[in-house]
Amino acid sequence: MAQRTLDSKIDEILNTLTPMSAKLDKVSKSVEAIEEQVKLIKFDILQHDDRITALEAKTKSLKNVNNTLQQQQRNLTLRLLNLPVSVGEKDDLKSRLYELLRPALAAAKTEKDLPTLPQLNSVIETCFRPYHAEQDKPPPPIIFRVPNKTIKAALLKHKKILTTGMGVGLPKLLLVEDLTADTHKLFNSMVKSKKFGKVWTIDGVIKYTLPGQNQVKSVFSVYDKIEDIVK
Repeated sequence: MAQRTLDSKIDEILNTLTPMSAKLDKVSKSVEAIEEQVKLIKFDILQHDDRITALEAKTKSLKNVNNTLQQQQRNLTLRLLNLPVSVGEKDDLKSRLYELLRPALAAAKTEKDLPTLPQLNSVIETCFRPYHAEQDKPPPPIIFRVPNKTIKAALLKHKKILTTGMGVGLPKLLLVEDLTADTHKLFNSMVKSKKFGKVWTIDGVIKYTLPGQNQVKSVFSVYDKIEDIVK
């Protein structure tokens, strides 16, 4: 009698557990299916990430090529900064610019960087200001093109001579390479950063040293972050 009662209880428990076991099995299969879906989604995300990374690298490469080509077009172009706009200068800007550059050209001749003192048309092919002057803002730069790299190198080598004779209280004249907007943006950021020693450009390529070091390095992409450049 007792055995029948026990068997009856066991059957009752098994009858209760059977639906629960079926539910548990169903839930387990659902979990496995969800886990499989998660794996597929993660794999799909990784594939998309790889595609995005590849597209970003290709975009950066194309931007570098485009920037390099633009810079090459400017390799014989210089900018003179901080020269105040004079009344009626549009008609004699070229002559005025030549007179300002003449001391640097004379120094180049003295040091035999140039065989003779070149005349105006042998120094300046064309010149202009890219926009109109605005009140309470620095004067627009003078952008000018020289005929060859010899003249360009001579002017840049002796450009410090241009900082004299502008008068007390007036900003110093600065002669710089004509950089593309993207190169100029990175160049300014590097000049202001304490992570670099000296920063300058040669034919539009940014050169730099690290603090306390003399090794000269070059920036290979103007689209690199400063943190990546100093690594």
